[in-house]
Amino acid sequence: MKVYRFKVAAGSTTTRIDNFLKDNLSEAFSKSLIRKLILAGAVYVNKKRIKNAGYQILNGQTVELYYRQETKSEKQKFQEFDIEQAILYHDKHVLIINKPAGLPTQPTLDDSRNNLIELLKKHLQKIQSIENPYLGIHHRLDADTSGLLLFTTDKSANKSIAKQFQEREIKKKYLALCEYLQGHDTPPSLLNTNEEYHEKRPLSRIQRKVNKYAVDLSSKENAHTILKTVKIKNNKYLIEAIPVTGRSHQIRVHLSANALPILGDRLYHPRRQNAVTRLMLHAMVLEFVHPISARNMSFSIPSIEIEKAFEDTIID
Repeated sequence: MKVYRFKVAAGSTTTRIDNFLKDNLSEAFSKSLIRKLILAGAVYVNKKRIKNAGYQILNGQTVELYYRQETKSEKQKFQEFDIEQAILYHDKHVLIINKPAGLPTQPTLDDSRNNLIELLKKHLQKIQSIENPYLGIHHRLDADTSGLLLFTTDKSANKSIAKQFQEREIKKKYLALCEYLQGHDTPPSLLNTNEEYHEKRPLSRIQRKVNKYAVDLSSKENAHTILKTVKIKNNKYLIEAIPVTGRSHQIRVHLSANALPILGDRLYHPRRQNAVTRLMLHAMVLEFVHPISARNMSFSIPSIEIEKAFEDTIID
């Protein structure tokens, strides 16, 4: 994440914030990109978030823009992604896919960056010979998280799937590779294998600029994660996590709050972000009732990458 910071010079003419940024940033920032960034909440004036592109800035104010641009290698990373092989199930109504780590679920501010939605739509256009195929989004995975995602491919499936998510009837299970930080208050059940621990502390956002969360007992954002350690090797812990609620970063925050942060987590375990090549979190199980046939649907896919990292990664 790069921060662009500008001080409005004394004697400057009052101007719109989008025009000010256009005049002060490089040509790589188009007017449309600047407006997208403003609307997305990436721009601050005197530490206050501004989402109005027409906001008038004044002499002496400090303007900040927070932006992470992909490198050329990142942009090319998924050009040859075999999406057909990643699709585990597809009928007229639903589609299940195994998303790779590093690929955003939805379009980002960087129009040149690949995302799963666009890749799926291109695939559906090809196999269905339809210019604008339908794709319903009901949940997401963070860009750095891999694993199972469910999409509806016909509007008739939306009501049932939405209801199942709302009533927490859809089961999701994740696998995380964590580092045990000794000397902290970790529940004994997490230090043993095959014992469930119910983490129910609520969360709140503590840093809006980087979308960071923390446990906050005064928050009304209730969060519930069922955690179970399945393997231990030195201070590496392989943990299964079932999110009963679906708060942003819920699993990552709950594990970090119990002194078991996920390896590769730039936000909640930056000290170890370079110990592995990615965020070691994978959505490995997805279970739901088919919206039309009412059949019980169950999908499971392991993460060979995380299992290998558990065996091979050396932590000093």
